[in-house]
Amino acid sequence: IAKQEEMALQLVQLITKARKLEDKLSRECQEMKGRTNTLSQTDKTRLANLEKVLEKLKTKEGIYPQPMLTNQLGYLYNMIHYADQLPGQDAQNRYQELNARFDELNESLSD
Repeated sequence: IAKQEEMALQLVQLITKARKLEDKLSRECQEMKGRTNTLSQTDKTRLANLEKVLEKLKTKEGIYPQPMLTNQLGYLYNMIHYADQLPGQDAQNRYQELNARFDELNESLSD
């Protein structure tokens, strides 16, 4: 149970970071779109990059949308808490994969 709780806490931290980033990017995109007439080319490029990262974080609305990173993290968290047992190797591998993907998205914003 201790290993399960440790992994759940790691997931909660990563979900929190992903949701905060999603919210920050959404607000920044809306602000930039509000002043589209005065955007420089650099701002337009930044806006396009923000939207691209946001698409990879946030699941679109609609019928049968593809779950994106934030939802995938939530699903993994729910899967870990489904039963009191040691998280399987697949769950640990998936966490590492999602964590690496989040880091890549975060790094792409600083370029």
